[in-house]
Amino acid sequence: DEPLWNPDELPVPTKFPRILRLEKSGPDDTVDTTSLLRSLEPVCFLDPEQKDEYRNRRILFSRLASAIPSFRNNRHD
Repeated sequence: DEPLWNPDELPVPTKFPRILRLEKSGPDDTVDTTSLLRSLEPVCFLDPEQKDEYRNRRILFSRLASAIPSFRNNRHD
């Protein structure tokens, strides 16, 4: 079974009976999307100076895991 929210999220009721809002229960770990996207460019787009990174799955998962805490908890082999 896959959980509906991450361990660091807390479901909070809304004015609608069947809709919950998820709030972070721990420290606010926001992702710097600009830096993340910049670090993913050589993985997603061929750059002759960084050709070893192009489409490299391990580098992709490593960079995503370093930027997104919930991504670290999942195994991506």
